[in-house]
Amino acid sequence: MKIETAGAIHVENATLDDLGAAFADDAGRGEFIILSRGEYEFIQAGGEGDGPYAIEYREGDAQYEAAEELPKQKAALLFLQYYQGDPAFKTACTWKPLKTKSGRLGLALLCVAFPTLSLLFLS
Repeated sequence: MKIETAGAIHVENATLDDLGAAFADDAGRGEFIILSRGEYEFIQAGGEGDGPYAIEYREGDAQYEAAEELPKQKAALLFLQYYQGDPAFKTACTWKPLKTKSGRLGLALLCVAFPTLSLLFLS
C-alpha cells in the first residue's frame, strides 16, 4: 500500500510502522493522509492535529464519507483496519455514499497533491 500526505510523508510500500508514524507526525503529515491499495481503492482523511478528521473511502466506483468527523485516534484505527484488510472499518462508524465520483474531499486533495490538475478543474 501507499501513503501520501499533504506534508513530507510519502511511502510507496507502506508498513504498519509507516502508517503509525504518519499519524504520530502531525507536522510531517499536514492536512491530509491517503492510504491507497490502487487507483480506485483508498481511505483518506482531512484534518489536523488531534482532529476532527473528515474521512472517506473508495472501492471501485463506490465512494463513501463518514457521517461525522472523527478524532485522530478513531481515524487512525480506521486506517489500521483498512491496512489489515479488516472489514470492521466499515462498521466502526456510519458511512454515507457520496453523490460524486471524486467526492468533496477527494477533489480538494487531488488539487493539493497535484497542483497542475487544479488548472483543469478551474478552467
